[in-house]
Amino acid sequence: MTEKTTITGKRNEETGTDTFRLHSRFQGGTAGLRVVEPDNFGNPGKEVRILFILPVNPAGNREHGDGLEAVRKTNLHNELGLILAAPEFYSLPWYCDNPNSGQNDESFFLNDILPFLDRNYPAEKTTRLLLGFSKSGWGALSLLLRNPELFAAAAAWDAPLMEETPKDYGMKETFGSLENFNKYRIPLLLKEKAPLFIKEKRIALSGNSLFGEQMEQAHKLLDSLGIPHDWDNSTKREHKFGSGWEREAILSLDRMSKV
Repeated sequence: MTEKTTITGKRNEETGTDTFRLHSRFQGGTAGLRVVEPDNFGNPGKEVRILFILPVNPAGNREHGDGLEAVRKTNLHNELGLILAAPEFYSLPWYCDNPNSGQNDESFFLNDILPFLDRNYPAEKTTRLLLGFSKSGWGALSLLLRNPELFAAAAAWDAPLMEETPKDYGMKETFGSLENFNKYRIPLLLKEKAPLFIKEKRIALSGNSLFGEQMEQAHKLLDSLGIPHDWDNSTKREHKFGSGWEREAILSLDRMSKV
């Protein structure tokens, strides 16, 4: 955690949710983090398993549903012993750093969120899993590919993984330039990082909604690169948190992280 980051928190006893507000030099304004522990959680000190539920919208905007609440309703955090961690970003998140602006979401996530949780849940081993859809599905996969030593696995549902230029969905403003976009561009990262991902399954792709064609293309690219992965586009669902896609994605993450 950076010296310039300050954190305040409060707990909702009814829901068991700890909410933290973070003032970070990596964000243009106040960001946040919500955490839910499994029932009867006792940190054993050996392994802590954290499921990061990545948002599609900026803090306070639940236009595409509430990821934390959607996952809580599956009860998988209790069944699988997962700490749920839902970060919130001040601006529209594409999980990148923009050197020409104050929006550095990847640095915020890696340098503020992760160390804060490590400090609060110390263990011999921390297994970090990434879950997202749409923009945050992009984020889950790019974070894994760019930081394979920090994350065990990522699941992306119905995400625009094969975008070639930063022209849509707020990309232009967030990435700032094609040069910066290419540092996070999923097909390029897959080709570059393929040797690190061919020995064990660490990626789950699913989704047949707004970006079904792009998900199919990403699946075929992983196959061509010899990267093992879970794949399922059999069910068409509404493009949002809470439409029912979360359970199978989380079960995939759980299976992959226990191999």
